[in-house]
Amino acid sequence: MGLLANLHVALAVSTCPYLEVPYDPPAWTPERRDMLLPAPIEVEPDGTIVPPPGPGLGVSPELDALEAFRIG
Repeated sequence: MGLLANLHVALAVSTCPYLEVPYDPPAWTPERRDMLLPAPIEVEPDGTIVPPPGPGLGVSPELDALEAFRIG
């Protein structure tokens, strides 16, 4: 979800030429980054990311994945 929030900020700022995406396996991978999303964020072959079309950040979190983090 954080990458989507940062993507929306970058898209709203006309002077933002690029957005860096962390990748540091095995601790930080696309699978781990997108574990709460219904589908992974896809990076296009030319290095761009198309924002999801839905309202807000464009996606809703996967509620079953969030259940693992419930406290109480």
